[in-house]
Amino acid sequence: MMSIMFVSIITGLIIAPLSPKSAVEIDPKEHIYAHPDYVNGLPDLSSVGVKTMYEVILHGIQLSGDRPQFSYRQSSDQPFKSYTYKQVFEIIKEIGSGMINSGLKPSNETFFGIYASASVNYALCLYSAWPYSMVPVGIYDSLGQDGVKFIIRQSAVELIFADDLQRVKHLI
Repeated sequence: MMSIMFVSIITGLIIAPLSPKSAVEIDPKEHIYAHPDYVNGLPDLSSVGVKTMYEVILHGIQLSGDRPQFSYRQSSDQPFKSYTYKQVFEIIKEIGSGMINSGLKPSNETFFGIYASASVNYALCLYSAWPYSMVPVGIYDSLGQDGVKFIIRQSAVELIFADDLQRVKHLI
């Protein structure tokens, strides 16, 4: 049987080999399933010495600084392009600094929205929260217009990143 190795895309750490077994039900009443290797919880990673997502990013740079963190391509007929851990860190600091320069405060009471499809740019906006203790809020088309408005009002986002004009028009 083949075993799958889980590698954290954030830290580059090899966590544990995953067995090919199917998920098992751990709560029959709620129908909650887990991988059989983790029915008693996730592994304790405190030995790594990271407690915050910002520390996870710094640890990833220490381990894999010049290695690719995000790889992407615009279409299937184009080659992959990559950002290294160090490049990602510089980009997210620039995005976060831009938010602060726009008047947002570096605080876990500062919420900003990301209204975009899953992509490298989405991840970069998401990661930009962590060096500045801000809180990213995902906004998705699948919520419908009422759901989008509800999320924006409830979270009191101060800024929204959008990946295309249709989404911006949807907000207005």
